Amino acid sequence: MPSTPDNALNLMQELLGGLPDPFFTVDAQWQFTFVNALAAGFVGRPGEEDALRGRGLWTEFPEATATPLFALGQRVMTSRRPESTEVHYAPVNTWIELRAFPFQDGIAVHYRDITARKQAEAARARAEVLATLGTALQRAETPENVADLALARLGPAIGARGMLVVHLDGSALHRPHWWGEPPSDVRLVMAQPAVQLRDLPILTDVARHGSAQYVNEDAAPGLPASSAMACGAEPIRQPDGTLLGFVLAWAPAGPDVWPAGTRDLLARAAGTLGLALDRTRTLSALQQNAVAMQQQNALLEERSQALHVANAELDAFALSVSHDLRTPVRHMLGFLGLLRRALGDTLSGNAKAERALEVVEGAANRMNALIDALLHLARTSRQALHLERVDLRALVDAVRADLMAETAGREVTWVVGALPTVQADGELIRQVMVNLLSNAVKYTRGTPDARIEVRAEARGAEWAVTVRDNGAGFDPAYADRLFGVFQRLHRQEEFEGSGVGLANVRRIVERHGGHVWAQGEPGVGATFGFSLPRR
Repeated sequence: MPSTPDNALNLMQELLGGLPDPFFTVDAQWQFTFVNALAAGFVGRPGEEDALRGRGLWTEFPEATATPLFALGQRVMTSRRPESTEVHYAPVNTWIELRAFPFQDGIAVHYRDITARKQAEAARARAEVLATLGTALQRAETPENVADLALARLGPAIGARGMLVVHLDGSALHRPHWWGEPPSDVRLVMAQPAVQLRDLPILTDVARHGSAQYVNEDAAPGLPASSAMACGAEPIRQPDGTLLGFVLAWAPAGPDVWPAGTRDLLARAAGTLGLALDRTRTLSALQQNAVAMQQQNALLEERSQALHVANAELDAFALSVSHDLRTPVRHMLGFLGLLRRALGDTLSGNAKAERALEVVEGAANRMNALIDALLHLARTSRQALHLERVDLRALVDAVRADLMAETAGREVTWVVGALPTVQADGELIRQVMVNLLSNAVKYTRGTPDARIEVRAEARGAEWAVTVRDNGAGFDPAYADRLFGVFQRLHRQEEFEGSGVGLANVRRIVERHGGHVWAQGEPGVGATFGFSLPRR
């Protein structure tokens, strides 16, 4: 049977109705001539596809005149040339791929939902922006670099007209960094001296509530009035949550000016900014510390050099003085001997003269002892260290044996605990033990039941060795003087000595990387200690 026009139309409508995407046609007067079920459902009129035929497109859907569909349809209707585009159809918040082409005396429109693809593309674009931003911010060395790099990448990515990063210090806003063309009245506010958080209430709200603010008219939450501009503000926080500042963006006001993807990108960018600013602050602090450390090291090196020179000069002085003093003392003792021989028997009958000679000879001998001690101190300072394994227990036993003559006829109890083997100069450490043990023997001379204890214990990375006695003791207020040269807390008549021994102990121990200390109480006893590294 030959086909009729009605049959052909029905066949075409049946074919178009089976399309998998929304489709409709209009005539030259913009009245629907065909609408498939998917198209009716897409615009919120499910099941009304037949009812829409013969009705006007712009009459039924006036909101569409504010969308790209209106302008595209007008062009195709006039030029009779097909066009296609991808647009966001705000009335149903959907991205569509739109194709329009001439059909009979009107046009046909075919479109399909590409929202999922657009969302994936937007997510990928946001990820790329954030990755680029993160890479750039890793190279930023100052907060200013961070702000400038961030704005240069974020502004184009979100289609902003202008952007601002501003730092917060207490309640003060400072160091604004601009991009693009932010509203001029906002620039005027930020140009004022001592701008406070309260001067921009939108930022006050962000700080108070701890969350972002997005509005279509920036004057609504308290920003200066700007014509047809929307504003968004995100907080910038460092990792511990401390509020560092804000990032603001402006765009032309309109429906859906701040879509979810843009807000997500700005929020993530603000998080990245917080990390970068925290890193630059840490880097700045480290650099300042490094400079301070270098200055401190230079000062210490200068002082060390000065101390080294002073010590060298002191040692040279001590050596020179010791040699210079020895000759007149030797002459003094020699002439005293001649005088004794010249006086002969007449001296034995003159007790006063005998006593005078004895005092002079004693003083000369003490002077010789001081000279010897001073020379020994100078040699100790210059002597190179020869480190070896030294058994402190064997060393203490050997020194005790040498002191037996001084303890003969006395009741002295020795308590020697477990002592370690250390890395030290054996000869110098022997001098340390000789000084400390002989002092303990000397200052317990007036104690009926003398007790001397030698102990050691591990304290972290060092050994602490102590020598304790129950002898004369000393006033603890003067403990820091004991290790100085010629510093004595007892009169020569009570306890003999040069006042150099403990100074020598300190020098030897410090050359080994240790330190010395002393504790005491008059009439109770004293404890002298030194430390050596545990190598």
